[in-house]
Amino acid sequence: MEVVNPFTPDFGRRPPVLAGRDEIIDRMKTVLAAGPSRREFTTLLLGPRGVGKTTVLAAIAGDAQQAGWRTIRINVPLTRDPDRGAVGIIAEKVRDHLQDISPQPKRRLTGVSMPLLAAGASWEHTAAAPPTYQKLLDTLVSASVDIGGAGVLLAIDEFHNITPADASFVAGALQEIVKIDQKPLAFIAAGLPHIEHTLLTDEGFTFFHRCHRDRIEGIDLQDAMDAIGRPLADNSFFISGPQLRRAAAATRGLGYAVQSLGHHLWEIAGPSPADIADNQVDEAISLMEGDVDTHVVVPIWSRLSPADKRFLCAMVEDDGPSRIADVAARLGTAATSVPVYRQRLLKQGAIVEAGRGRIRFASEAIKDRAAQEKSLTELPP
Repeated sequence: MEVVNPFTPDFGRRPPVLAGRDEIIDRMKTVLAAGPSRREFTTLLLGPRGVGKTTVLAAIAGDAQQAGWRTIRINVPLTRDPDRGAVGIIAEKVRDHLQDISPQPKRRLTGVSMPLLAAGASWEHTAAAPPTYQKLLDTLVSASVDIGGAGVLLAIDEFHNITPADASFVAGALQEIVKIDQKPLAFIAAGLPHIEHTLLTDEGFTFFHRCHRDRIEGIDLQDAMDAIGRPLADNSFFISGPQLRRAAAATRGLGYAVQSLGHHLWEIAGPSPADIADNQVDEAISLMEGDVDTHVVVPIWSRLSPADKRFLCAMVEDDGPSRIADVAARLGTAATSVPVYRQRLLKQGAIVEAGRGRIRFASEAIKDRAAQEKSLTELPP
């Protein structure tokens, strides 16, 4: 029987080997078991696009569900419609869980004919007046514990898309239920690092300031080799050490790229176990690079203005992090105007802070696109 490809390039699916992420996933198991007294009970996962935040979030949520936690997982949509935002989605999922725990429809008087106590009243089943968002969550936490569950885990992806109003609702509920009442409502959210300079700077969101923060960094070479090589070896595919090293190096630390490359290599070499050839590694690398460009780079690059792209092109010649003053000099503009570009590029996920007034590309793939753009603009007419 043909074995299903074990690699999972779809965003958020748990791969067979979570390269370099065991420490944080195991720690969160311990944190959830310990309860609200642990600071990490409310955690923010921060990292650039494609690095693997969503996969880590999914793994933590999956482990929590197996341990008896009611898990509410949502992706925050990019919308300003209050009915379709984070709080609306969470409330809908909470109601589904409550209905699952205790399906008890209520009745509403819809028509009356005199006398009232005679057989003249008609009834229909309906929900009671909607409780507040905070009350819904609090009720679910209590109901979950009452039936022997561990509690509720609120897992939010794309947290950088949340509106200030929804963030305020979430923060208020968590502050009351978790920090004050010490009830088992765990919170873990994944987002782009720029929220440290936007959402987390708002004085109204001190709750999020105090959340534990885990930075999801790029995967190192050995972990990437393990994540690619082990599923292949477990299914009797042979890849040589030099081939594996070359394949892993090509991913340049992106968790998405690791899974994409492994997926393509499996499809090219399979379906039956076989020795992997050099040209098959080359083809898998090429396909992976196309996937990264389509799913990681283009969503960022397509939203940038011409001025933003020039800013990135001016960073290309730096081997490491770029100094703001150097970028300004290359652009021929005053250093005071550069922070405007910097803020926009942080928000789009094209760059990240590197400390001491420096910035760097969020990924090598973004740098490659900027280098390509720079080379095109420098071509003679």
